[in-house]
Amino acid sequence: MRIIKGRQHGHRPRHRKRKAVSRADSEWSHLEVEIDTANPVYRQRRKNTALWWIVICALLVGSAVAYGCRYGYEWLLSRNEEFVLRKLSVQTSGSLERQEILTLAGVALDDNLMALQLDEIRGRLESDPRIAAAEVSRELPDRLDVVVEERVPAAWISCPPQGVKFGDPERGFLIDEQGKVFRRDRLPNELVETLPVFEALQLPALEDGVSLDSIAVRTAVGILADLAEVLRENDPSSGSVSSVHKVQIRNEWSLRVHLQQPDRQIIIPIHDTERAIDDLGRILKAGNEGSLAAFSSLDLTSSRNIGITFSGPIKDAAFDDPSKANLPTVTSSRVDRERSEPLTTGEKSLDRREIQRNRHLQSILQSD
Repeated sequence: MRIIKGRQHGHRPRHRKRKAVSRADSEWSHLEVEIDTANPVYRQRRKNTALWWIVICALLVGSAVAYGCRYGYEWLLSRNEEFVLRKLSVQTSGSLERQEILTLAGVALDDNLMALQLDEIRGRLESDPRIAAAEVSRELPDRLDVVVEERVPAAWISCPPQGVKFGDPERGFLIDEQGKVFRRDRLPNELVETLPVFEALQLPALEDGVSLDSIAVRTAVGILADLAEVLRENDPSSGSVSSVHKVQIRNEWSLRVHLQQPDRQIIIPIHDTERAIDDLGRILKAGNEGSLAAFSSLDLTSSRNIGITFSGPIKDAAFDDPSKANLPTVTSSRVDRERSEPLTTGEKSLDRREIQRNRHLQSILQSD
C-alpha cells in the first residue's frame, strides 16, 4: 500500500506575506508504507467490525418491520366499521352517575373500539380522587366494560390552623381509611352527614387528591371501624360509626376519642390500639350488662391500672371486684367525692402508695 503526502507546485498560501519557497519544498513528497494484511490480528478486527454492522442493521430492519406491521394492523382495525362501539357497560360501587364516569373516561358510543387506549382510559378515571381503582376491558366486536371502585369516606377533616372545618359543604375535606383526601362538594349529603370527625392541629397543606401517610393519621382513621364493632357488640345504645363523634390526635403517642350522647372520652395509645380496643370491649361487657350510663372518661394508654372516671355513683359489682370480671386492674378517681371516704373493694386489693399514684394520674387526666 502506498500513501502519498505533499502539495502541488505553485500552490498559493492564504496569507498575504509570501515566503520564499525552495524548489525542493515545492515538489511532491512521496512516502511509502507497507501494511501486512495477512496479520491475523488485523483480520480479526475487520471481522468484528463487519459483524457489529450486520447486527445493527438487522436490529434496525427488524424494528422497522415490527413497527410497520403493528401500525398497519391498528390502522386497518381502527378504520373497520365492524368495530364501532355500540355497547357500553358501566358498574360502580358508589354514587357516581354513569354519564359522569363516561365523561371522566373520555369515551362515547360510535367510537372505534380498537382505537381506544385502555391504559389511558383507566388512568383518566383513577386520576379523580373519588375513584380508588378502575378496570377497563373490551369485548369484540362492539362492547366496552368499565368497572369503578369508589373511595368510601371514613371521616371529616378538621384542622383549625388551616381554617378547615368539618361539615363545610363547599370547602370541607373528607378522608378514607387509606389516608386519601378529597373534597366534600362532589358527594351526596346522605353519604357524609353522619360521618365522624378526624381532627389534628398539624397537617400538610390539604388539597384534592393528596395522601396523609403519617402513622398517627392512619391509626386515627383506621380505628373508627374497630370502635364501631366494639360498641355495637357491647353497648346496644351505640350501633354504628356515628356513635363516635370525633377522633383527635392528642400528641405523638395517643388519641382522644369523643363519643356522642352523652359526651364520653376514651384515650387510646397510637402504637397499641389492638390491646386498647380489646380492653375497651372487656370493660364495656362487664359494666352493668354493657351499659355505661355513668361512664365519663377512660384512659387505655396503660395495659395495667386503667383509669376510669364516672359522672355518677358506681352500682355495678364488677367494678368493685375486677378479678370477677377478668378485667385489667381498674382504678376509679371519682369513686368518692371526698378523699376521706373509705376505699372501694377494688382499691383495697392495692397498696396505698399505688392507689395514690393512680389517683394522681387520674387527676392529671381530668385537668387535661
